[in-house]
Amino acid sequence: MRKRYKWALAALLISLFIYVGYRTENTVINEMLLMLISAESFAALQSWLTQHLPLPELAIYSLPGGLWVFASSLLASSYFLKIGKTSLNLSWVPVIFAVGLEVFQATGITLGRFDWWDVAVSVVAWAVARLLTMKSEKQHNILAPLTVEGIVCLLTIAIVSLAHVHR
Repeated sequence: MRKRYKWALAALLISLFIYVGYRTENTVINEMLLMLISAESFAALQSWLTQHLPLPELAIYSLPGGLWVFASSLLASSYFLKIGKTSLNLSWVPVIFAVGLEVFQATGITLGRFDWWDVAVSVVAWAVARLLTMKSEKQHNILAPLTVEGIVCLLTIAIVSLAHVHR
């Protein structure tokens, strides 16, 4: 497995740990987990974690998004999407999405609270991923041909939907 896949997997697993252990049960990923375990077990797990491994608010609320931006940017670094005559380097998509979401929250278009820390962590995570992939291999159109690596990249970008809060 290439080094970037290992880094991306580690970042996503840390983010998952934080979501499951410290975030509301109303996120999609935690609602999915609650289909597998009881609400009492889930509450006990979160209580034990917050008591024995307390994390600062920045780590709970800003770091997971930054880790997602990092992982997605790493995996997207060798892909572009061609629409007509325009090509979009996919490594820009995660940071544009993260910052755009914060702007939408600030304007009330979406639920949530604008947070400068979310913006800063996302931009720094994106910059680190870009630095790590500057000597990346040649860029490929993600859809022509669609490969297993391309599907993993697209799924990693789509994984942000698991962090969505319904209520």
